[in-house]
Amino acid sequence: MIKSALIAYFLIHTAFVPQAPEKKWGNPWQNACEEAALLTVDYYYRNQKPKVQTIKNDLLKLITTEEDIGVSQMAQLMPQYKAKIIVNPTIEDIKKYILQKIPVIVPTNGKILYKENKHFNNQGPIYHNIVVLGFDDKKKKFIVHDVGTKYGAYYKYSYKLLMDSINDKSSTPKQVLVLLK
Repeated sequence: MIKSALIAYFLIHTAFVPQAPEKKWGNPWQNACEEAALLTVDYYYRNQKPKVQTIKNDLLKLITTEEDIGVSQMAQLMPQYKAKIIVNPTIEDIKKYILQKIPVIVPTNGKILYKENKHFNNQGPIYHNIVVLGFDDKKKKFIVHDVGTKYGAYYKYSYKLLMDSINDKSSTPKQVLVLLK
């Protein structure tokens, strides 16, 4: 594995999976950020760049409730992968997975993300999932697919803001999810 201190910029390229593929924000799409984040990783591992109808159909297969779910429940929706939950992750922990070409699903507080992403409605959701795909040490930013906005492909959040926003619905300690092939 490459040490992240030796690499200042790294990016995983993959399809962008919006949680509202047809840009209609009613149910079930309003709370489908978890499923969209999971599909982002799944499509990456399967090297797929699906069309809108395929994304919509695949999201509908994954949506089990109109309620938000935490990382442990998300992991159960993708049994074909080995789920690893990282407790109290650091910037270096996230970068370590990115350098191994493993995307990191991060549950966040969208109200905090709104400070750097004004594309959210209502100043961001309280609970929201994004997928970290890269980093830029020069700018001190993570590069993500923020599935909750049409401008979310390769969006950039500062390291500090993203780390401050980590908020898993199902637990007190901060947690992120990686799916391993």
